[in-house]
Amino acid sequence: MAFIRKKQQEQQLQLYSKERFSLLLLNLEEYYFEQHRANHILHKGSHHERTYPG
Repeated sequence: MAFIRKKQQEQQLQLYSKERFSLLLLNLEEYYFEQHRANHILHKGSHHERTYPG
């Protein structure tokens, strides 16, 4: 009985972790991408813009 209960708790924790992880990941990626694009557009041609050799 204790083994079954422990297995159920592990499954619930895995489900909760997957939901929480995916929501945070999507929100952070979207926020980062939007901020990065806005910064790039605002500073295009600026002397502060990074240049990559190669």
